[in-house]
Amino acid sequence: MNILKAVLQSKIAEKISALTTEGYLKERASQGNRSSYEAVLAKVADIAPEPNDQWLSAE
Repeated sequence: MNILKAVLQSKIAEKISALTTEGYLKERASQGNRSSYEAVLAKVADIAPEPNDQWLSAE
């Protein structure tokens, strides 16, 4: 019974955390500015990533 209680408590804590995080992200997103975001992205160099920073191929 203690294992079941621990699992339930863990799941409830995970759900509360997820809902809290979702609210925080929505709040932050509402403060965003698309044109400022795009201006920052325009400053990023368009170069290939370093070898140790590339996606591994699925071959």
